[in-house]
Amino acid sequence: MKMLKRLVICYLLLLGPSLAVAKIVFISNRGGGNSIYVMDDDGSNVQRLTFAKVLGMPEFGPTWSPDGKHIAFVRQTAKGRVGQNQQENLFLMNQDGSNVQQLTNHPSLNGLCTWAPDGHRIAFASNRDGGSDVYVIDILTQEVQRLTRNPGLREWAAGPSWSPDGKYIAYRQALPPRGLTTIYVMRSNGIAPHPLVGSDDWYRYGPRWSPDSKSVLYCESLYGPGEQGQAVKLLSSRVVIQRHGAKARRFLKTPKKWLIHSACWMDNGKQVLIAADEYGTPDRQIDIYQYKLSNDTLTNLTNHPRGDYQPNWISDAVLSVTLSGEKKITQWGTLKR
Repeated sequence: MKMLKRLVICYLLLLGPSLAVAKIVFISNRGGGNSIYVMDDDGSNVQRLTFAKVLGMPEFGPTWSPDGKHIAFVRQTAKGRVGQNQQENLFLMNQDGSNVQQLTNHPSLNGLCTWAPDGHRIAFASNRDGGSDVYVIDILTQEVQRLTRNPGLREWAAGPSWSPDGKYIAYRQALPPRGLTTIYVMRSNGIAPHPLVGSDDWYRYGPRWSPDSKSVLYCESLYGPGEQGQAVKLLSSRVVIQRHGAKARRFLKTPKKWLIHSACWMDNGKQVLIAADEYGTPDRQIDIYQYKLSNDTLTNLTNHPRGDYQPNWISDAVLSVTLSGEKKITQWGTLKR
């Protein structure tokens, strides 16, 4: 049975190129459950790929493979409270939502993932050994390697991002005594972990490497004492770009009332996708925005009352694009060698 699973996944990776018209993959609950959708760069041509409402299990963190042929994502595979029978595992599917295959099968929480540039390995977070740590799985052999070693509780690691040159993995690291999170970087084999930015009163999350592997994009939020029965309130939330090995940081100019949920690079480093909502407003709605780095302009790509978030973009460098009338047809690139 295990050998059959490996053969199926190998077949999935070797499927020939197919046609598609969308380059942004994201999560939305517009259909009643957290499902995976795709859309074009301008927010048009929205297509649903999975149906979490039908399956009864939500999905999270979709991410394109380096060749654009596949999408890795997280699906809840067993219900229950966190740490009490709840399970989340990694899955793979073709770029059009077909051939869904389960990659991990472990009674634990296996969280947000990132592809290695070679397309044969995926780094992900898991609490399979107690506290949350970063692991790497070989897609073909199913071999799993542990990269970080945290004792759990207020010290843990999650949300890895593999640099395009393959040398580094950035991740979210929680540190004692308060368990506040900051961004760490380590070699892709797990050695030499070090903070990209020091720990303070901010929660930092969602690191993403720039296309040239020189800078890391991440989000950070600051909270203070709450009012009128609230435990805490949001004081500030922003998107940051920081060069690896440098202290200087660029803060993107986003609305002050925004709560930033996630961000990722777009347009080969020229733009950024941001998922955010207006904190403290009734019926808060998470939307995806396009941020142009050259002039700090924002464009709203989605505007749905049920919310859209966790966008991930696939580079034009992997795609050959032709035009047929006014419709854009995208031919997925061949597997990288």
